[in-house]
Amino acid sequence: MALCVLALALGLVVAKFFYTSVWAVPVGGVGALYLLTRERAGSFRLGFCYAIGLFAPLFQFTQVSMGNPLGWVALTIFESLYLALFAWLWAAVSGTAWVREHLLSGTVIFAFLFAGCEQLRSSWPLGGFAWARLAQSQIYSPLLPLASWLGSSGLTFVVALLGALGALGLVSLLRLRLEKAVTALALAALLGVGPTFIELPTAAQAGTLRVGAVQGSIPGKDPTQAFSREMLVTGQHVAGTRKLQDEVGAGGVDVVLWPENSADLDPRSYPQVAAVVTQASEDIKAPIVVGGVLYDDGASSRYNDMIVWNGADGAGEIYRKHHPVPFGEYVPWRGTLRKITKQVDRIGTDMRAGSGSHTLTFTTRDGRKAKLAVGICFEVAYDNELRAGVHQGGQALYIPTNNASFVGSDESRQQLYMGRLQAVIHGRAVVQVSTTGISATIGPDGQIRSMAKSGTQMAIVDDLPLRRNITIADRCGGLIDGFLTFGFVIVGLGFAFAAPILKKKAK
Repeated sequence: MALCVLALALGLVVAKFFYTSVWAVPVGGVGALYLLTRERAGSFRLGFCYAIGLFAPLFQFTQVSMGNPLGWVALTIFESLYLALFAWLWAAVSGTAWVREHLLSGTVIFAFLFAGCEQLRSSWPLGGFAWARLAQSQIYSPLLPLASWLGSSGLTFVVALLGALGALGLVSLLRLRLEKAVTALALAALLGVGPTFIELPTAAQAGTLRVGAVQGSIPGKDPTQAFSREMLVTGQHVAGTRKLQDEVGAGGVDVVLWPENSADLDPRSYPQVAAVVTQASEDIKAPIVVGGVLYDDGASSRYNDMIVWNGADGAGEIYRKHHPVPFGEYVPWRGTLRKITKQVDRIGTDMRAGSGSHTLTFTTRDGRKAKLAVGICFEVAYDNELRAGVHQGGQALYIPTNNASFVGSDESRQQLYMGRLQAVIHGRAVVQVSTTGISATIGPDGQIRSMAKSGTQMAIVDDLPLRRNITIADRCGGLIDGFLTFGFVIVGLGFAFAAPILKKKAK
């Protein structure tokens, strides 16, 4: 019981500093997990308790969104089972004679299993849940440049390896095993310092794109209620665009970027909305990218779209969200789950996954073509979604998001950390624009260029550097993800089948 309490407390401490500048705490936390579960009976329980402590605070925004703790508790427990499985598997592997004799190699195996488990939970089932990835805690870390080589899963591997090496070195030092201590700590130091020599280029390679990112802000104590008041949300973003126009003048930007769901009624279906968006676009003499939701004819499904609105020409190119959020935007197994809880009916119409391009293309004021890779809201957590846009020619990243459902939580700030990580992974500038905040522009090196305060109506004007180079992470990221996931599953299945045999032989 004492060890379970310790594991829970450890997870809570790591969660406290996860999305902060104190990057060493998550590194130390994973190192402590390495020691806590190594060759340990009851490791499944310990991993589960650690994960509960870690995930419960970081996923608390789901309670804010739902208005009750049901989804928060279910998500936390489900995601914690992955780390529990990892801890059981690591305990089994670390108990083998070979790993006992090769502790340094064991740290590599630990990191491999940890990163593989994380990638599995970030991709399966139903597309996974890529929140609270260890890599996301390293925005201020000297390890961050490695993301441009290895992506999220590879960076997680290195962070876990650094934590395990540090833990092994310190324990060896306390036990006066000086040779092993010096070796482990020297490797940890090399691993920590080496990435600082990786260059993160930020210069434009295809000119710049001047964007006006409008954070319309939604009034009221409960911003979600504003969406039931016809054209209020749209009006807020039109007003924000007017302020932008006052700042830069007509024709002062190449494109105006609005957030996800910035039109409470889709302008393709409601002429009164189309009229005000058209007028705003014509006045500022630039296309406006509008967030709308299109229902099919029978209203049995809907799509989350970002629509390029070209003044009097109306709707043009669209980006349709490829990765809707299960239980957030659609309910799988609705009929079965309704027998358990009526909460499934909070989502009345399921959102369908989109197809088509991952990019939007614009013509700059000087006649160049500029292409943005797009990821709506939670898609910012998924390397593969944005990677697809980069491979389709995306020269910068555009993350429209609606955070109205999460006001009062840490969700928007967590997304900003993910946006900064994605900037480095793909070597692209990022513009993240929210209905309520946080909106920001980010350089290809992950550094914030400009930011709008939450809860305010503001517009950010920035000349985004457009880049063509493809990072190593984008060339090899899919292979790294697949290798880690496949390896974790194979090792897990191997030990699951071998455990009864080994137990029988032991008797």
